[in-house]
Amino acid sequence: EVVSSMPSRFMDIPGCRVRLSDFRHPGLPSGTAHFPNELLPGCQLPAPTFPDIGWHPLSCSFETGVKVFQFEARGKSLILRLTPNVPAVPPDKTLLRLFRAPCVHIDYPTAHRGKVVAVYTPHWRQHAGGTRQQNNPRDHELMVRYHMQEWRQHGLVLDFDAAVVAAGGDAAAGR
Repeated sequence: EVVSSMPSRFMDIPGCRVRLSDFRHPGLPSGTAHFPNELLPGCQLPAPTFPDIGWHPLSCSFETGVKVFQFEARGKSLILRLTPNVPAVPPDKTLLRLFRAPCVHIDYPTAHRGKVVAVYTPHWRQHAGGTRQQNNPRDHELMVRYHMQEWRQHGLVLDFDAAVVAAGGDAAAGR
């Protein structure tokens, strides 16, 4: 039986197969104002750039335009701004690991699982089978802009470093 925490609004649930156990997180060490924003000792990194969100300069702001349940939120929402300033394309060895992985987490911020079948850059598409095809740089740019607009609605903004773009590189691909 689960006893209601609000008996005036909700009844107890008799014969419930769900168990409840309270978890109390240990307190922060003295002198610590907030939870540490870093990897804890003993964390095993699955890739050299993990976690990606901390690999690039990060800032945040409160803005409108974030979608919640397919509708734009009425008030302001927290927006994470990543500013990639170095190449972010993983080495070929890492790409091969991605292709061989049974699944990866996709679709920030609601983690879903997916299978990597291709990696796109402005000039080529690398497929899981090892084949490469030429890619149209204009189509690549349009696809990147589409995804950036979609991520913005989820509260994630990528502000590519102007120096990467000015040097003739592809900021979206980190080159």
